[in-house]
Amino acid sequence: MDMGRVKGFTIIEVTLFLAITGAIAIVMVVGFSSQIAAQRYYDSVNEFKSKLDNIYNGVNNIQNFFDNNMVTCDSYANIQLKEDRSAPDRGMSDCIILGSYVWMDGSNPDTFRKRIVVGYKSPSDRRQEYLTSIETDEQDLKSYRLNIISGSYMKNVGGTVQSVTTADESKLSWGSYPNNTPFSILVLRAGNSGNIRTYVSNNIVNFDGTTVDAELKDMIKPENQKELNFCIMPSGYSGYRGAKTALRLNAHASGSGAVQYLNTEQSNNVGCH
Repeated sequence: MDMGRVKGFTIIEVTLFLAITGAIAIVMVVGFSSQIAAQRYYDSVNEFKSKLDNIYNGVNNIQNFFDNNMVTCDSYANIQLKEDRSAPDRGMSDCIILGSYVWMDGSNPDTFRKRIVVGYKSPSDRRQEYLTSIETDEQDLKSYRLNIISGSYMKNVGGTVQSVTTADESKLSWGSYPNNTPFSILVLRAGNSGNIRTYVSNNIVNFDGTTVDAELKDMIKPENQKELNFCIMPSGYSGYRGAKTALRLNAHASGSGAVQYLNTEQSNNVGCH
């Protein structure tokens, strides 16, 4: 008996060990990567829902970007800068902030854009006898000269005049995008009733400044208070291959509660496979 001989692993045993260990490692890496990809996708879905919710938060809690005595507006609802602070006090202008206009187009389907909608109404049109003749929210909203405000304006911040942007423009995380672009959403508060109205369209307003009023008013129709479904598509580089999630903006939406997640069956029914 050779007492000095120590038995080791054969080549076959070592090869099997390495193969099994490598396979387990690959499975773990793939599983971990899948979890990361799924989390990224769900984060992008939640982010998009949050953006839709914030439309209504902004209309319910209007934020006036414009500093007191620094901006005025004309009869076309164009905002004009008055650096000498000769503009009327806040609340005394002939223009008011009515809500928001949101859109996503086919050329940049992952980019969410939001702008402020301003309305001009002459003093004679704000008389009580005129206002009482308005019977519907559509009549009320169409009685304004409408404009979409985009760009930067001056604001006094802590005693220093600074440029403040009124535009909200951002890409969805991880390259995700809704599958129904182009679309636009117009959310306005009717001055007479205080009701919030939502109108949707598959068209995008032309921002050349001459047709904005007419195009926005063309959206303000009862039949455009319809539901809008969004299937959130993952980008190719996200690595997500699981079931897709859809969101719905309910018809006659008047608040963030109208934006809902759809279950798997509902998502499939709106083409979210």
